[in-house]
Amino acid sequence: MRLVAGFLALPILLAAAPQEKVKLEWKWKKGETLRYEMTQSSTTPTGAGEMKQEQLFGMTMAVEEVGGDGAGSLKVTYDRVKILMSGMMETDYDSDRDKEPPTEGTGKLMSGFLGESVTMKMSTRGEVLEVKGFDALIEKVAKSAPEGQGDMMQQMMKQAYSDENMASMMQQGYTVLPKDPVAVGDSWESQGTFPMPMMGKMKVTTKCTLKEIRDGGKEAVIAQANKIEVDPEAENPMQGVLEVKDAAGTYEVIWSLERGAMTSMKGDMKMVMSAGGQEIKTTNTTEMKWAPKK
Repeated sequence: MRLVAGFLALPILLAAAPQEKVKLEWKWKKGETLRYEMTQSSTTPTGAGEMKQEQLFGMTMAVEEVGGDGAGSLKVTYDRVKILMSGMMETDYDSDRDKEPPTEGTGKLMSGFLGESVTMKMSTRGEVLEVKGFDALIEKVAKSAPEGQGDMMQQMMKQAYSDENMASMMQQGYTVLPKDPVAVGDSWESQGTFPMPMMGKMKVTTKCTLKEIRDGGKEAVIAQANKIEVDPEAENPMQGVLEVKDAAGTYEVIWSLERGAMTSMKGDMKMVMSAGGQEIKTTNTTEMKWAPKK
Protein backbone atom coordinates (compact mmCIF):
# COMPACT_ATOMS: atom_id res chain seq x y z
CA MET A 1 0.00 0.00 0.00
CA ARG A 2 2.84 2.40 0.80
CA LEU A 3 4.36 1.74 -2.65
CA VAL A 4 1.04 2.46 -4.39
CA ALA A 5 0.55 5.60 -2.32
CA GLY A 6 4.04 6.72 -3.29
CA PHE A 7 3.30 6.36 -7.00
CA LEU A 8 0.00 8.24 -6.56
CA ALA A 9 1.77 11.08 -4.78
CA LEU A 10 4.53 11.38 -7.43
CA PRO A 11 2.58 13.66 -9.87
CA ILE A 12 1.71 16.00 -6.99
CA LEU A 13 5.33 16.20 -5.90
CA LEU A 14 6.48 16.87 -9.47
CA ALA A 15 3.88 19.60 -9.93
CA ALA A 16 4.94 21.21 -6.67
CA ALA A 17 8.65 21.13 -7.57
CA PRO A 18 10.07 24.59 -8.37
CA GLN A 19 10.37 25.32 -12.08
CA GLU A 20 13.83 26.05 -13.45
CA LYS A 21 14.22 29.73 -14.31
CA VAL A 22 16.00 31.09 -17.36
CA LYS A 23 17.43 34.52 -18.17
CA LEU A 24 16.03 35.98 -21.38
CA GLU A 25 18.47 38.55 -22.75
CA TRP A 26 20.32 39.75 -25.81
CA LYS A 27 23.98 38.74 -25.61
CA TRP A 28 25.64 41.39 -27.76
CA LYS A 29 29.18 40.62 -28.95
CA LYS A 30 31.35 43.30 -30.51
CA GLY A 31 32.21 42.46 -34.12
CA GLU A 32 29.37 40.02 -34.77
CA THR A 33 26.62 40.61 -37.33
CA LEU A 34 23.04 39.38 -37.15
CA ARG A 35 20.68 39.53 -40.11
CA TYR A 36 16.89 39.64 -40.01
CA GLU A 37 14.07 39.99 -42.49
CA MET A 38 10.89 41.72 -41.39
CA THR A 39 7.73 41.23 -43.43
CA GLN A 40 4.54 43.16 -42.84
CA SER A 41 1.36 42.42 -44.77
CA SER A 42 -2.13 43.86 -44.50
CA THR A 43 -5.56 43.20 -45.92
CA THR A 44 -8.20 45.96 -46.02
CA PRO A 45 -11.69 45.51 -47.50
CA THR A 46 -12.81 48.23 -49.93
CA GLY A 47 -15.91 48.87 -51.98
CA ALA A 48 -14.16 47.31 -54.97
CA GLY A 49 -12.89 44.22 -53.14
CA GLU A 50 -9.76 43.84 -51.02
CA MET A 51 -6.63 45.93 -50.95
CA LYS A 52 -3.57 43.87 -50.09
CA GLN A 53 -0.06 45.03 -49.32
CA GLU A 54 3.14 43.24 -48.37
CA GLN A 55 6.50 44.86 -47.68
CA LEU A 56 9.78 43.32 -46.61
CA PHE A 57 12.99 44.84 -45.29
CA GLY A 58 16.17 42.76 -45.03
CA MET A 59 18.69 44.22 -42.59
CA THR A 60 22.06 43.42 -41.08
CA MET A 61 22.78 44.43 -37.49
CA ALA A 62 26.51 44.87 -36.96
CA VAL A 63 27.54 45.21 -33.30
CA GLU A 64 30.04 48.09 -33.18
CA GLU A 65 30.30 48.53 -29.41
CA VAL A 66 29.02 46.90 -26.21
CA GLY A 67 28.57 49.12 -23.16
CA GLY A 68 29.33 48.30 -19.57
CA ASP A 69 25.63 47.60 -19.04
CA GLY A 70 25.65 45.12 -21.94
CA ALA A 71 23.75 47.41 -24.34
CA GLY A 72 24.73 47.05 -27.99
CA SER A 73 25.48 49.93 -30.37
CA LEU A 74 24.39 48.61 -33.76
CA LYS A 75 24.83 49.67 -37.36
CA VAL A 76 21.66 48.62 -39.20
CA THR A 77 22.06 48.35 -42.98
CA TYR A 78 19.22 47.60 -45.41
CA ASP A 79 20.24 45.01 -47.99
CA ARG A 80 16.87 43.91 -49.38
CA VAL A 81 13.46 45.50 -49.98
CA LYS A 82 10.27 44.04 -51.38
CA ILE A 83 6.86 45.59 -52.01
CA LEU A 84 3.77 43.84 -53.37
CA MET A 85 0.46 45.69 -53.67
CA SER A 86 -2.83 44.72 -55.27
CA GLY A 87 -6.26 46.31 -55.38
CA MET A 88 -6.43 50.06 -55.91
CA MET A 89 -2.68 50.24 -56.64
CA GLU A 90 -0.51 47.60 -58.31
CA THR A 91 3.18 47.22 -57.42
CA ASP A 92 5.52 44.22 -57.50
CA TYR A 93 9.22 44.78 -56.75
CA ASP A 94 11.83 42.59 -55.03
CA SER A 95 15.44 43.77 -55.01
CA ASP A 96 16.67 40.16 -54.73
CA ARG A 97 14.80 39.25 -57.91
CA ASP A 98 14.82 42.39 -60.04
CA LYS A 99 18.11 43.64 -61.46
CA GLU A 100 16.87 47.21 -61.84
CA PRO A 101 14.55 49.12 -59.47
CA PRO A 102 11.29 50.61 -60.78
CA THR A 103 11.53 54.06 -62.29
CA GLU A 104 8.44 55.36 -60.49
CA GLY A 105 5.94 54.70 -57.73
CA THR A 106 6.27 52.99 -54.36
CA GLY A 107 8.86 50.52 -55.62
CA LYS A 108 11.19 53.39 -56.55
CA LEU A 109 10.81 54.90 -53.07
CA MET A 110 11.48 51.55 -51.40
CA SER A 111 14.62 50.99 -53.47
CA GLY A 112 16.07 54.15 -51.92
CA PHE A 113 16.66 52.21 -48.67
CA LEU A 114 19.10 49.75 -50.28
CA GLY A 115 22.62 50.07 -48.95
CA GLU A 116 21.64 52.80 -46.49
CA SER A 117 22.38 52.55 -42.76
CA VAL A 118 21.12 53.92 -39.47
CA THR A 119 22.47 53.39 -35.96
CA MET A 120 20.53 51.89 -33.08
CA LYS A 121 21.29 51.28 -29.43
CA MET A 122 19.50 48.35 -27.77
CA SER A 123 19.64 47.10 -24.19
CA THR A 124 20.05 43.46 -23.19
CA ARG A 125 16.27 43.47 -22.55
CA GLY A 126 15.52 44.44 -26.15
CA GLU A 127 14.67 48.05 -25.37
CA VAL A 128 15.37 50.38 -28.31
CA LEU A 129 17.18 53.17 -26.48
CA GLU A 130 18.17 55.35 -29.42
CA VAL A 131 17.95 55.56 -33.19
CA LYS A 132 19.94 57.96 -35.39
CA GLY A 133 20.18 58.45 -39.13
CA PHE A 134 16.56 58.21 -40.29
CA ASP A 135 16.27 61.97 -40.85
CA ALA A 136 19.08 61.84 -43.43
CA LEU A 137 17.83 58.57 -44.90
CA ILE A 138 14.30 59.90 -45.41
CA GLU A 139 15.69 63.02 -47.08
CA LYS A 140 17.49 60.80 -49.60
CA VAL A 141 14.51 58.49 -50.16
CA ALA A 142 12.13 61.41 -50.67
CA LYS A 143 14.25 62.58 -53.62
CA SER A 144 12.93 59.52 -55.46
CA ALA A 145 9.42 60.97 -55.38
CA PRO A 146 7.83 62.12 -58.67
CA GLU A 147 8.88 65.55 -59.90
CA GLY A 148 7.14 68.28 -57.96
CA GLN A 149 6.28 66.02 -55.03
CA GLY A 150 9.72 65.68 -53.45
CA ASP A 151 9.43 68.54 -50.93
CA MET A 152 5.92 67.55 -49.86
CA MET A 153 6.90 63.86 -49.64
CA GLN A 154 10.00 64.71 -47.61
CA GLN A 155 7.99 66.80 -45.14
CA MET A 156 5.38 64.05 -44.68
CA MET A 157 7.95 61.29 -44.31
CA LYS A 158 10.10 63.29 -41.89
CA GLN A 159 7.12 63.80 -39.62
CA ALA A 160 6.23 60.11 -39.62
CA TYR A 161 9.75 58.64 -39.74
CA SER A 162 11.88 60.93 -37.61
CA ASP A 163 14.60 59.38 -35.43
CA GLU A 164 12.37 59.67 -32.36
CA ASN A 165 9.32 58.15 -34.04
CA MET A 166 11.34 55.36 -35.61
CA ALA A 167 12.74 54.35 -32.22
CA SER A 168 9.14 53.78 -31.09
CA MET A 169 8.17 52.00 -34.31
CA MET A 170 11.24 49.74 -34.32
CA GLN A 171 10.49 48.75 -30.74
CA GLN A 172 7.37 46.99 -32.05
CA GLY A 173 9.63 44.46 -33.77
CA TYR A 174 11.48 43.54 -30.58
CA THR A 175 9.94 42.04 -27.45
CA VAL A 176 10.85 43.76 -24.19
CA LEU A 177 12.25 40.99 -22.00
CA PRO A 178 11.78 40.60 -18.21
CA LYS A 179 14.25 42.10 -15.76
CA ASP A 180 14.64 38.88 -13.78
CA PRO A 181 14.90 35.17 -14.70
CA VAL A 182 11.51 33.53 -15.39
CA ALA A 183 10.07 30.01 -15.32
CA VAL A 184 7.54 28.43 -17.68
CA GLY A 185 4.16 30.02 -16.92
CA ASP A 186 5.59 33.33 -15.66
CA SER A 187 4.32 36.56 -17.25
CA TRP A 188 5.56 40.16 -17.50
CA GLU A 189 4.21 43.40 -18.97
CA SER A 190 5.56 46.47 -20.73
CA GLN A 191 4.08 49.63 -22.18
CA GLY A 192 5.03 52.00 -24.97
CA THR A 193 3.79 54.27 -27.72
CA PHE A 194 4.27 54.46 -31.47
CA PRO A 195 3.20 57.02 -34.09
CA MET A 196 0.42 56.22 -36.53
CA PRO A 197 0.32 58.50 -39.60
CA MET A 198 -2.58 60.98 -39.49
CA MET A 199 -3.84 59.61 -36.15
CA GLY A 200 -1.31 60.78 -33.58
CA LYS A 201 0.17 58.24 -31.19
CA MET A 202 -0.98 54.78 -30.14
CA LYS A 203 -0.48 53.30 -26.68
CA VAL A 204 0.62 49.67 -26.58
CA THR A 205 0.27 47.42 -23.55
CA THR A 206 2.12 44.14 -24.00
CA LYS A 207 1.78 41.01 -21.88
CA CYS A 208 4.25 38.18 -22.44
CA THR A 209 4.23 34.65 -21.01
CA LEU A 210 7.01 32.08 -21.16
CA LYS A 211 5.15 29.13 -22.67
CA GLU A 212 7.83 26.50 -23.14
CA ILE A 213 11.51 25.63 -22.95
CA ARG A 214 12.48 23.14 -25.66
CA ASP A 215 15.33 21.70 -27.67
CA GLY A 216 17.18 20.55 -24.60
CA GLY A 217 17.01 23.95 -22.92
CA LYS A 218 18.36 25.84 -25.92
CA GLU A 219 15.15 27.54 -27.05
CA ALA A 220 12.29 29.43 -25.39
CA VAL A 221 8.78 30.02 -26.73
CA ILE A 222 7.10 33.27 -25.65
CA ALA A 223 3.41 34.15 -26.14
CA GLN A 224 2.86 37.87 -26.63
CA ALA A 225 -0.45 39.76 -26.56
CA ASN A 226 -0.69 43.45 -27.49
CA LYS A 227 -3.57 45.80 -26.69
CA ILE A 228 -3.48 49.02 -28.69
CA GLU A 229 -5.37 52.25 -27.92
CA VAL A 230 -5.22 55.84 -29.12
CA ASP A 231 -3.15 57.95 -26.74
CA PRO A 232 -5.73 60.47 -25.45
CA GLU A 233 -3.01 62.97 -24.54
CA ALA A 234 -1.50 63.07 -28.03
CA GLU A 235 -2.68 65.33 -30.83
CA ASN A 236 -4.96 63.51 -33.28
CA PRO A 237 -5.46 65.49 -36.52
CA MET A 238 -8.13 63.03 -37.69
CA GLN A 239 -10.22 63.13 -34.51
CA GLY A 240 -13.86 62.55 -35.44
CA VAL A 241 -12.97 61.62 -39.02
CA LEU A 242 -10.87 58.46 -38.70
CA GLU A 243 -10.87 56.65 -35.37
CA VAL A 244 -9.56 53.36 -34.02
CA LYS A 245 -12.34 51.46 -32.26
CA ASP A 246 -10.44 48.32 -31.34
CA ALA A 247 -6.96 46.90 -31.96
CA ALA A 248 -5.28 43.83 -30.51
CA GLY A 249 -2.54 41.45 -31.58
CA THR A 250 -1.21 38.03 -30.67
CA TYR A 251 2.32 36.86 -31.47
CA GLU A 252 4.69 33.98 -30.86
CA VAL A 253 8.35 34.71 -30.23
CA ILE A 254 11.06 32.06 -30.53
CA TRP A 255 14.14 32.89 -28.48
CA SER A 256 17.57 31.25 -28.68
CA LEU A 257 18.80 30.89 -25.10
CA GLU A 258 22.07 29.51 -26.43
CA ARG A 259 22.77 32.43 -28.76
CA GLY A 260 21.08 35.13 -26.73
CA ALA A 261 19.05 36.45 -29.66
CA MET A 262 15.58 36.33 -31.15
CA THR A 263 15.09 33.63 -33.76
CA SER A 264 11.66 34.74 -34.95
CA MET A 265 8.47 36.61 -34.14
CA LYS A 266 5.19 36.14 -35.98
CA GLY A 267 1.58 37.14 -35.37
CA ASP A 268 -1.46 39.13 -36.38
CA MET A 269 -2.97 42.42 -35.31
CA LYS A 270 -6.65 42.98 -36.00
CA MET A 271 -7.89 46.56 -36.08
CA VAL A 272 -11.39 48.02 -36.35
CA MET A 273 -11.59 51.64 -37.49
CA SER A 274 -14.42 54.05 -38.19
CA ALA A 275 -14.27 56.44 -41.16
CA GLY A 276 -17.20 58.68 -41.96
CA GLY A 277 -19.57 56.41 -40.07
CA GLN A 278 -18.35 53.33 -41.93
CA GLU A 279 -16.59 50.49 -40.10
CA ILE A 280 -13.31 49.25 -41.59
CA LYS A 281 -11.65 46.03 -40.44
CA THR A 282 -8.00 45.35 -41.23
CA THR A 283 -5.65 42.48 -40.47
CA ASN A 284 -1.92 43.12 -40.23
CA THR A 285 0.55 40.23 -40.12
CA THR A 286 4.12 40.79 -38.96
CA GLU A 287 6.96 38.29 -39.19
CA MET A 288 10.55 38.96 -38.22
CA LYS A 289 13.00 36.12 -38.62
CA TRP A 290 16.68 35.42 -38.36
CA ALA A 291 17.76 35.10 -42.01
CA PRO A 292 21.51 34.91 -42.71
CA LYS A 293 22.41 35.57 -46.34
CA LYS A 294 23.41 32.43 -48.24
